Amino acid sequence: MFGQGTVEGGNKVLATSGLVSMYGAIRSRWTRLFNSVYKGNTTITVEPFMDWRQGDYIFIAANTLNWKHSEFATIKSYNNLTGEIVLQEAV
Repeated sequence: MFGQGTVEGGNKVLATSGLVSMYGAIRSRWTRLFNSVYKGNTTITVEPFMDWRQGDYIFIAANTLNWKHSEFATIKSYNNLTGEIVLQEAV
């Protein structure tokens, strides 16, 4: 039992009773889509000059109230100058 019932944590918790140190490169996490993305697209355009690279896993959020219109995708390539992302699979 987490926290002996004193703290309700749900299923996504990082808890410590001591010092926590996290390591890794600080990465760009958010950007805007420059064009609409439709079912079957394999390329999308976002802001240029992100630090994204091949193999990164991205989330394309829906612009509707229906969360089922969101997609996860893996980057096949990213053009740092134009912001064009080629996806490994169609969305």
